Amino acid sequence: MGDEINVGYMDKLGKRTQDELYDLIEKVEDLKLQKQGEDAEISFFVSLSDRVQAVQNLRENEMKELDSSVTNLKKHLNELQISKFEYENRYLREKEECDRLKETEEILRKELHDTCAVVQSLKEEIDHLSEETKPSKEDVAILERNQSLLRLYKNLTGLKWDYTAPLSNHAGSVFNSVKNYCKYFCYPATEANVERVWDEIESAAHAVWSD
Repeated sequence: MGDEINVGYMDKLGKRTQDELYDLIEKVEDLKLQKQGEDAEISFFVSLSDRVQAVQNLRENEMKELDSSVTNLKKHLNELQISKFEYENRYLREKEECDRLKETEEILRKELHDTCAVVQSLKEEIDHLSEETKPSKEDVAILERNQSLLRLYKNLTGLKWDYTAPLSNHAGSVFNSVKNYCKYFCYPATEANVERVWDEIESAAHAVWSD
């Protein structure tokens, strides 16, 4: 009877232990599933964190490039402003110079107009004086006859007056082309020295050949 009691107890104990084992196995499986879920969640968050970091890095790079572009644009804008300032200054200087040249041109045009008017007036005056001082045909004939006589006189006497000498002197040259003779003289313009001039003419007429 005692053996029957122990066998029944053991049977009950074994059934309980088996149930507990199943429960434990189920809990372990649940824990595994839970752990897998947590691992998956962790992996998801890690992946999400990596993506967020990648996005942040990309944004930082884009911001750096944007800052660099903004800096370059500001530099270029500054250069354009400097160029504009220089161009405006150059334009003002050239405009002032152009205005000054226009004023000078107007002054020169007026002076040229006045000068042309003066020249025209002088030309008309000269033409008028030329008409007034133009010799008549009789005067021209007398002038030509006197010139012929003067040439004849010079050839006969061998005398050529120096019209550049002062009027207070009798000055000139006597020559004899046949005897290769030429002499310059200059005497005070007196009656007595007129004879000396004739003496010079006579000396030239009777001169001997001169080498």
